[in-house]
Amino acid sequence: FLGRQWLIPAASPRTTCVRAAEVSLTIYDTAGRLLRRLDLGFRELAPTAEDRAIYWDGRTQSGEQVASGAYFYTLKTAGYVSTQKMIILK
Repeated sequence: FLGRQWLIPAASPRTTCVRAAEVSLTIYDTAGRLLRRLDLGFRELAPTAEDRAIYWDGRTQSGEQVASGAYFYTLKTAGYVSTQKMIILK
């Protein structure tokens, strides 16, 4: 067991990018401060939402565990950007 990981839901089928691309995920606190950037590399299109899911270990760029609360994440690929709110409960 490598510690708790947080699931970042995959984009819904109607908003998923239409081709394989470089993918990055950036996580911010509610004040807009950058907490973590995950460069996920080149990702192929996946047939299921489970295969498109991204896992985050709940840590900042410096390795600190984040507290329970609201956060925002931005998912970026070629031609697609989406920012969503998430709640972390421990």
